Amino acid sequence: CIRDRPFSVEIDAAWDPPTVRVRKLDARVVDNRLSAEIDLRDGFGEGSLALTGSSSLSLYALLGLDLDVPDHPYQATATLVARGQQLEAKDIAVTVGSSDLRGHVRYTRGVKPVLAVDLQSDTLYLSHLLPSREEMEQEEAQRRSGGEVMDEREMFLELSREQRRQRVIPETELPVDWLNGLDGDLRYRVDDLVLRDDAHSRMSVHLVLVDGALSTEVFEWDGTYSDGRAELAIDAGASPPAFQLYINSKRLPLFWLMAGAQPQEGDRQARADYRVNLSGAGENLRELAASLDGVIIFEGGGRKMDNRGMDLFLGDILGEIVERI
Repeated sequence: CIRDRPFSVEIDAAWDPPTVRVRKLDARVVDNRLSAEIDLRDGFGEGSLALTGSSSLSLYALLGLDLDVPDHPYQATATLVARGQQLEAKDIAVTVGSSDLRGHVRYTRGVKPVLAVDLQSDTLYLSHLLPSREEMEQEEAQRRSGGEVMDEREMFLELSREQRRQRVIPETELPVDWLNGLDGDLRYRVDDLVLRDDAHSRMSVHLVLVDGALSTEVFEWDGTYSDGRAELAIDAGASPPAFQLYINSKRLPLFWLMAGAQPQEGDRQARADYRVNLSGAGENLRELAASLDGVIIFEGGGRKMDNRGMDLFLGDILGEIVERI
């Protein structure tokens, strides 16, 4: 929202039959700048667009997004083409901090629109998704120093409707109806996905959406601590919507990643194999969980980890479950 924020708009356009030529469009809101050059004629349009700014969080706020992500300078450019029912963004190039994105997007209007997306990132930083051990230790120290106590009388109070919705598995509606509104094909590849300085991975995803059925053609990753593949299928046209998930992963020592115990290359005791094959159906998360059927297999060797690390990792998880129950 640009309300109460300083902004300016400058346009230089001309009518050159049969073409409307926008030679310059320059719009600024705070430190976010949009510039474009566009030609429009007889159902055809072509032009270039550039978006720059010193704060990605400022841009997200303008778009109405409240995201808990790091703030970085950003820039984005693209070539826009419109022909009849087809809209296309070509030569997309986006950088946010040290992360990048490039590719193209094509949208075809019709009774059922078709969306085709083909994107690639050389580097994608997601280190903010994996908390550091130092952050976990600080949170644990603050919680203990705060002297948190529980009033046992609260255990016997009847839960309100709102509190029941906040259980471990809430009645959150599953937003899948939009899958019935279009067909699509999405391809995305990341050459270097950075979760931590010592945790890098490669990832490739190919999703296909046809007649309300979303499925993975490819979902693979290969990195420092984990490699594997997954298959996901969602049928939004079924009543209730049906879901299926398959995961086959190796070398995923999540406990050690979170608690700071790092296995060495070739350490077979640190090897762990995961296999998940689940299916279910439901209108909301609780219905889906109640209907789940399948197999979960974990196989891994033993290894030493200090109790403090286990407490840091499991304390928050078990605490959250106990509080919600």
